[in-house]
Amino acid sequence: MSDELHARWTALMTAIRNRAAASGIEPGAIEDHEHDLKVSLPLEGNEYFLHTFKKSEVLHNDTAALTSKLYADYEAHRSRAATG
Repeated sequence: MSDELHARWTALMTAIRNRAAASGIEPGAIEDHEHDLKVSLPLEGNEYFLHTFKKSEVLHNDTAALTSKLYADYEAHRSRAATG
């Protein structure tokens, strides 16, 4: 992983964890899979919402926008799961 990608991934994970804390999610429960650009957010029990970022997304998009999109997808998944 290039230094630039690592730095941007680290910034993205910090933003994701900050958003988690603000949303009532334990930041430590978020799994960071840096080597393959995946992040797992906790759902119910032992289940997780897994999202894979593209390298180009991490390198070229705004961290706040990526974080917002991730949480929108996460909340949509939780809503679908809750309604069966």
